[in-house]
Amino acid sequence: NEIKECDWSSDVCSSDLNTALFQQWKDSLFLDGILDKPEGYLINSMGPENKQVILYGNQARGNYYAVTTLVQLFDGKKNLFYNSDIVDYPDFHGRSYLFAAWQNQEEMERDIQDISRMSLVKLNRAYVGYGQTRGRKDWYAPDELYIKGVQKAGDICRTSGIMDLAIMVNPYYHFDYEMNVDSIPENLRYRFVHANKESLRNLEDVYKIGLDAGARTLMLMADDFVPHEGENRKNYVLYTRKDKDRFINLQNAQAYVINTLDKWLKQNYSGTRLEFCPPWYLNEFIDRSWGRAESYFRDLQAMIPEDLAIVWTGPTVRSLRYDLADFSRYSDLIGRKPMIWDNTLYARGLEGVYGGYPAYYPGKVRLCNLFEPYDVCVPENFLDLVDRKSMYVNGAASSEIYKIKYATVADFEWNTRAYNPEFSLWKVLVNNFGPEAGKHLMEFSDAYYSLKEIIIRSKNPLTHKRHASGKENATHLRQLFNKLQPELKEDTALMRELQKMMNNVLQDFDDLEPEEK
Repeated sequence: NEIKECDWSSDVCSSDLNTALFQQWKDSLFLDGILDKPEGYLINSMGPENKQVILYGNQARGNYYAVTTLVQLFDGKKNLFYNSDIVDYPDFHGRSYLFAAWQNQEEMERDIQDISRMSLVKLNRAYVGYGQTRGRKDWYAPDELYIKGVQKAGDICRTSGIMDLAIMVNPYYHFDYEMNVDSIPENLRYRFVHANKESLRNLEDVYKIGLDAGARTLMLMADDFVPHEGENRKNYVLYTRKDKDRFINLQNAQAYVINTLDKWLKQNYSGTRLEFCPPWYLNEFIDRSWGRAESYFRDLQAMIPEDLAIVWTGPTVRSLRYDLADFSRYSDLIGRKPMIWDNTLYARGLEGVYGGYPAYYPGKVRLCNLFEPYDVCVPENFLDLVDRKSMYVNGAASSEIYKIKYATVADFEWNTRAYNPEFSLWKVLVNNFGPEAGKHLMEFSDAYYSLKEIIIRSKNPLTHKRHASGKENATHLRQLFNKLQPELKEDTALMRELQKMMNNVLQDFDDLEPEEK
């Protein structure tokens, strides 16, 4: 109750340095460990004789994170407090997650209610995506569901003082994916024209919904939907005569939009962070541009504000590894350290449109994990190579499974060098469900993907050996689900997700016919 009732956006929760208790013990506190560390905090136990624990945080948010950590040190079942001395502060200042694409009022409300839950794992920024409601392409005319959702999210963020609101808009989203300029219908071609004041005013009006709700971060998107010309789909270009006459090329046009937004923000919403996702947002796309991307970036970096954040997904779309060469190449092109946009929470478990897992051959499918922790190989000096003001991890936190994944993301963003993916996931499962249920969840995941492997490897009819193995896995999967039901009786949303996945994979197996004897 105290966590909910305290106004973490004010000074009410600030540490009182004049209390007798603090003055008595301040020399034994490691205050230098969090000096100049935003959101840093410490927890110090004064020993079993004193039965006192001191919490101290930089700013109100530091106090909040100290309390959320303290809560985790209590074991209610054993009536036990795990005495610990902790000094902690985040490596990334902006630690974000993504709202769902709201299909209805219920989904929107659920996302709003989950803001406080996501703040408990120490995430502090929630993005409202583009194409946010009902799969609509008309980004320029947000519907009532979007407007209400943004306003409600802003109210919660402003009241709590813990979570910040961030808004994404892609002014090319009304086009089809990588549309050829010759195939654009006239009613779409002029919907957004870089040289038109009306187009830029429309873009500002969409952002204004979020800004007036309290958003402190805006992302201008130019990914995936900028049209191309010719046979090369990575040859992104301008698509109206007016823009070609005014700007000549895409980089001049997009620099103009960026600078217009930057000036508008500085005049009307000072302190707002502006981020930009360029058309070539990964090294593989740069390779496939046949030199166009290199020219684009060399021109662009000379025209845009120095404090503009430019996002990067790494060497590929879902990069499971970064190396120094990857960083050097992109950083040189953009003229600054990149902001990481990470797509890896669904990298290994990604199912292709034709079924299966395109990133892995069937023998590796069984190595997938339903609760995939954040797991990317980074250079030792990773923190020195990136924009540490923010890191964006993609994947809507609307499902219970993704909430588990995001807890490991927060673990990485707070303590990057000490992060261990498997241990992080285990901590999350035990903290949320207890060790026995955590063990059964991992076994359920293994059984699920073991059955997946048999299905993907198999052809109709199934050999007797594979059919028998599949039946054994199916039985084991059902048994584990039955074990989890009483253990997770209070987590009905997670059980519903697991049951749906189990039913789907069991049906896929049942659809395979065994060979005749």
